[in-house]
Amino acid sequence: MWTPKNCQHTKMTQGQSKSCTSNKKILLIGDSTCRGIMYYLIEKVNGSLQDWTESYSSVTHKNVNNGLTTFTFSYYPQFWLAKKQRPVYERTLVELLEVSEPLSNDSNTVLIVGGVQWMNNHHIRVTQQVLNQCVNMQF
Repeated sequence: MWTPKNCQHTKMTQGQSKSCTSNKKILLIGDSTCRGIMYYLIEKVNGSLQDWTESYSSVTHKNVNNGLTTFTFSYYPQFWLAKKQRPVYERTLVELLEVSEPLSNDSNTVLIVGGVQWMNNHHIRVTQQVLNQCVNMQF
């Protein structure tokens, strides 16, 4: 296994993965790489991957960790659509948050944002702005 210099991480057992994700809502927004990470985590927690879909929109999995963990994924960006039809990042993120309600502003809500080719500083700023608005509105 490749290990970055001066950075160590341990491989979690299934029991540790279940414990770590118990009572969590894990939200992911990104491309197919991010979707693959979600399915890896689901398989790690459940021990198998019984429910899988190649979604290019939003998908929610509630049957994770005996119902104790929920994963919701929204696909972004949708490059195959004409530019005027593509949802902007902010709208996709807000829709992800809305479909995942109710959310808590604590460690029980985890947001993972990831992209291979498309992600830049703009997306980080928009994420921060949207999350700040959510806290102020008790989203």
